[in-house]
Amino acid sequence: MIVNVRHVASGGCINSRLRRYQCENCGTLHTYDLRCNRRFDVECPDCAAAWRRKVVKKIALGVANMKTPKFVTLTLAGVPGEFRSKLLLIWGLRKYFFKVLRRRGYRIDGWVAIVEAPNHIHLIVDMEYIPQHEMAEVWRTVTGDSFIVDVRAVLDSAGRDRAVNYLAKYLGKSQCWDQVNLSLLKGFHLFNNNGLHLESWPKECPCDCGIGPLRFVCEDEYVHWLYFEVKPPDL
Repeated sequence: MIVNVRHVASGGCINSRLRRYQCENCGTLHTYDLRCNRRFDVECPDCAAAWRRKVVKKIALGVANMKTPKFVTLTLAGVPGEFRSKLLLIWGLRKYFFKVLRRRGYRIDGWVAIVEAPNHIHLIVDMEYIPQHEMAEVWRTVTGDSFIVDVRAVLDSAGRDRAVNYLAKYLGKSQCWDQVNLSLLKGFHLFNNNGLHLESWPKECPCDCGIGPLRFVCEDEYVHWLYFEVKPPDL
């Protein structure tokens, strides 16, 4: 017998939807009232706030586990008008920037980053000391026209807190981009990270059996399953 369980996670989401999942271990059917998880306040203020809280928590945990964090800001030069298309390529530019530095023998480990419109990316990077002039040279090589790179050491726990708060500020600003066509940002990451040590990040099994995993069934309410304890048809 499959028991239907309603999980309410939508909070104040204005675009929530019902989705059904089935545990592949015990067969329990779970109906979730899920958030839309939109990142911009103009689309869903509640989900945008929830997303910010989750990201800031991940940033703080990741930075706390870094060995030699540095705060880095990369700037794209000459961004005209309301939105420069090159900004949509900034994650690729960041990847190539790190790749060139690693080829030169520098150690670069985990990092977290926030994009700020119209032309900045702010990062906290676990890396060894790299001369600022060399980073600026590499950034110019990668972008073709940009050379402004700001890098600052994060020396103690208070410095880590300031760096996290600084990044969190830009996280909030990133959700209030004025005069930006949000359709251009579909699939675009405002926040990104890699190589963080998040061993203490909470992980919960979604099913009472403690094994899982859950398999998506469909996006439908199927109210009759809620009132009658009957096994659904084979899926």
